[in-house]
Amino acid sequence: MKVIRVTITIILIFFAAVPSFAANAKRSAVIAAVRGSVEVKPLKGEWVPAKANTTLAEGDFIKTGKDSWVLINIDDSGETASVELKESSNMELSLLSIDEKTGATRTLLDMYAGEVMVKAKNLGGKKSKFDVKTPTSIVAVKGDSASFSVKVERIE
Repeated sequence: MKVIRVTITIILIFFAAVPSFAANAKRSAVIAAVRGSVEVKPLKGEWVPAKANTTLAEGDFIKTGKDSWVLINIDDSGETASVELKESSNMELSLLSIDEKTGATRTLLDMYAGEVMVKAKNLGGKKSKFDVKTPTSIVAVKGDSASFSVKVERIE
């Protein structure tokens, strides 16, 4: 009987502590400007034309047509970064999270084709990370700020 009480007590303590470890919240992004043919596919949805002021979430896909581009602000006003997806590009907002305790942000963009220009401004400290993943590499920024471009070319 004592063993059962001790076991139940340990299980209750464990489950009470779990929420403190899982303190990640979701973030969002907003389309700031669109030129030409740009489409968005929500995680659970169909491709729709992109429009300025559309809120994007983790798991959303964005693609641009020829002679088209889209400017996306990470964290609404571009507080964390601004992302310019250039023509004939295809990208997923794979991860947009923040650790509520430390304020550290985690951003992962999956580039499947095309080019993206990133201007990371205020990532949220040394533990924050901004990654752009391609089929062959990962470009990572840790800390405060950086500007960089990533291009994925398909060789057939």
